[in-house]
Amino acid sequence: MNEFIEKNKRLLQIYHLTSKIIGWIIIVIFPILAITDINWMPSRPSRFNTFIMLMDIRYLIYSLFLGLVLLGIARFIKYLYSEESQPGWILRHLEKFLYLYALLMAAGIYVELLHPSIPSDGISLKEIIYLLSRITRTLAYVLITIGLGHIIRRIMPVIEESKTLV
Repeated sequence: MNEFIEKNKRLLQIYHLTSKIIGWIIIVIFPILAITDINWMPSRPSRFNTFIMLMDIRYLIYSLFLGLVLLGIARFIKYLYSEESQPGWILRHLEKFLYLYALLMAAGIYVELLHPSIPSDGISLKEIIYLLSRITRTLAYVLITIGLGHIIRRIMPVIEESKTLV
């Protein structure tokens, strides 16, 4: 592993910087976009406007967690290639962020399914296929995110031990 890290140190530094920049952009920019998107709605509440506002809030929460996960991944990459780097708070809790992010994604698709937007003339085959593709894609994201959480949880002690042996 140390040989791989030494060979690809420059590439790992680029990945670290890129993940860190994208994470901060998501944390700063996406909430601004969500908040400005909420402000365009009419002042008179309706069921549809409430649903749109909930989707914007869900979008805001997703973006904040995605930004935190990217910052954690950046910290993990730096921890890999830097001998003096110690795991920070976000890296020590990255697996919990990943699990919570997966839970939020699953809950988000569940909330979207509960919204009664079925027209009176029924659902077309195209809409059913679209809905199934959204569910399948979200479940794949949830499983990948949970898998990353398991990997982080199991690999961190191995990396810590390998750093103490060097």
